[in-house]
Amino acid sequence: MKAESLGFSPTVWLESLFKRIVESEAGRGGVEALCQYLDQIDFIPDIVPLRQAMKGGSIFFETAMAKCSKELLKRPVAAREDEIVEFLGCACEKCGFRTTLRNLLEFRNRCPKCRAELRPLYVKVLMDMVNGGMETTPEAIMMNAAYDRLTESYVAAFEALKLVMDETARVFGWERFRIEDPQLRNYLDSYFLGRFAGETKTPREEKQVLQFLARGCMAGASLDDAKKLIRLGVCVVKYGYLFEVLGITGAYGFYAQTLSEYGELYNKMNEQIRMAYLDMYATAEGEGQVTIVSEEHAGYYAPCFIMPRGCWESGSISKELVLKPVYGLPVFPKADFGALQTVYARLGAGKTFLLSAIACYSVLSKHEVVFCPLNDKSNSLSLACIPMFGYDKRTKDLLETLNVLGVEPQGVPTLTLTVLRKGEQVRDVDQHPPTVFDRVVEVENPRSFQVDFRQVMKELKEVAEPYGFSRPVGLICVRNMDRFDADANMNVDVQAASNLLSQFDR
Repeated sequence: MKAESLGFSPTVWLESLFKRIVESEAGRGGVEALCQYLDQIDFIPDIVPLRQAMKGGSIFFETAMAKCSKELLKRPVAAREDEIVEFLGCACEKCGFRTTLRNLLEFRNRCPKCRAELRPLYVKVLMDMVNGGMETTPEAIMMNAAYDRLTESYVAAFEALKLVMDETARVFGWERFRIEDPQLRNYLDSYFLGRFAGETKTPREEKQVLQFLARGCMAGASLDDAKKLIRLGVCVVKYGYLFEVLGITGAYGFYAQTLSEYGELYNKMNEQIRMAYLDMYATAEGEGQVTIVSEEHAGYYAPCFIMPRGCWESGSISKELVLKPVYGLPVFPKADFGALQTVYARLGAGKTFLLSAIACYSVLSKHEVVFCPLNDKSNSLSLACIPMFGYDKRTKDLLETLNVLGVEPQGVPTLTLTVLRKGEQVRDVDQHPPTVFDRVVEVENPRSFQVDFRQVMKELKEVAEPYGFSRPVGLICVRNMDRFDADANMNVDVQAASNLLSQFDR
């Protein structure tokens, strides 16, 4: 199965999944956002019951929380109890089937699925709390059941996210799902180690559970370990809520006990996740292997190679590459060719020649304007205005290669701007006299200056007209005679240039 079979752009698919991973850790609302994402996935059938469990548990919990407001707690106990008994409904102790109290008589106290006994959930939770030595109130019984439903929602979220990650890894040919973007990994690690300003306030252990949903899935945590950690974590929050908010004093003992069990398991799982991350990302970022498919075609070797889509469609370059020869180089590739082109070759093998040829080709084919800063030690592109001729052995060999490829060199409109300090003279006039393609720009500071692109485009138009162009087309080469090097800063007003170029018919 290839990434195209997803029915979405592979990069869009991964970006959306990464976004949901971040949102799922931000609070209960993140689980709702994850549900919205899972609703759009139709090719993993097992997700359907999981997202239903997530939605049901989430809305049940939020409704229960709303019933614990200070205003509603002022009502008579009998009224609150009747409402909560009806709200909790009935449940099967064997298979977990739930229904309303009104259906209890219709089903004759028997579960329609497994025929086990149906009991009012209020009574079941009440008995469990009494047997555990806790005092009870209608709200304490309700929130006890509500946190159990929230636990089910989080467990379902873990299972669903694991299914999506596993399927994504399989589609992209990964051994295990991973986050390719280092910045996103750093963001998640920073969020894991601390809080961010403005984030939703969530109980500490619940935030840890939410973060575990993605971290545990990526680290390959087993479903049994995940369920145990999630249940213990939510139980800590549940007993803390019963004790701190609802004032159920008997809940503190359960809080202390589950907190101890959870803390021990949480440390163990974090160690496993950290070691899995070290292994996973060390492997992903290690030295890669490149295989080049070399073959001769029509008497010459292919000058360029291309990576198959599977090597880059995930948004990053794969560790193992297979470069295939390209005889018809896509000079102006579309989006499905990727956005990264690199040129590798030994010194003097023609890298600059190839790139210069592509720049000139864009002028002739697309009628574009190409801006190119020049090093004063090189004449690269400055002679593009005249067709190539074999004035030495190297250019003669290049001409012969072009003849084999069926390419005939031709001149392109070129405007060379030589930047001088005011009053400074052009050097080597005898050996390199100015031509009709040269202009001089006088500046105060040759390391930081601005160019009047309106005047430059006017000059380029005059140069381009003899080549048959009615508008500015060609190369604009800028040479800084005051030692243009890596430290020099040629501050060109790019915004002004962009605004000016937009006025011309492209």
